[in-house]
Amino acid sequence: DVGQINAVAGLNIQDEEDAIRELKKVEQEMEQNLKARDSFVANITHELRTPVNGIKGHVKNLLDLETEPSKKSTLGIIIQCCNNMEKIINNLLDFSKMEAGKFEICEKPFEFKSCVNQAMDTNWPVANQKGLHFHAFVAEDVPQTVIGDELRITQIMNNLLSNALKFTSMGAVTLEVYKTHQREDVVELTFFVTDTGIGIDAQGRQKLFQSFSQADDSITRRYGGTGLGLYVTKQLAEQMQPF
Repeated sequence: DVGQINAVAGLNIQDEEDAIRELKKVEQEMEQNLKARDSFVANITHELRTPVNGIKGHVKNLLDLETEPSKKSTLGIIIQCCNNMEKIINNLLDFSKMEAGKFEICEKPFEFKSCVNQAMDTNWPVANQKGLHFHAFVAEDVPQTVIGDELRITQIMNNLLSNALKFTSMGAVTLEVYKTHQREDVVELTFFVTDTGIGIDAQGRQKLFQSFSQADDSITRRYGGTGLGLYVTKQLAEQMQPF
């Protein structure tokens, strides 16, 4: 019956149009939710950063005036806690930018060894407090001046070093940098961070670079952390691949 066929065709077209409208509605809601999330993360990281910077500034002033070793040590621990909080805030903000596709790498010339020294100096207080051997080695063929994102390269080293230090109670943490490939003026640098910490089993390694994930819940309870550091590090490294 032609009338029935036309009616069925009309229903099919209507169903398709309804499905398209519903899909557009879902897409709009997702976009609004993402904007709301990005705005929330930006606001909350700003609100967190302000008191952390205030605490850190006041403690540094006290540290300059204090002479008693035990009190200086306590103030140093407070500053380190503030540094750790700043790392968490930065990782949250970077994660939000990456998820929204708004993250950019800014390249300019900088002294590479100065970048390494800065990362080592930032993490040295934790290594010293734990009594760990803490060393860096940069191969001789690594260029003195490179073009890249100094801030993000330092962040990669900080994330790797702080992660190693967190899970190492005795022994050593070492940073090594080698030039592993070169094509004309473009070089590939590979970073190795080794430690004598608790290690991780094969199953746990699969979760290493997932967002908001650690090897198991007991690690989160014992050592803390958001599980974002290595995820952000992986995303940064992938955006910097020269070849």
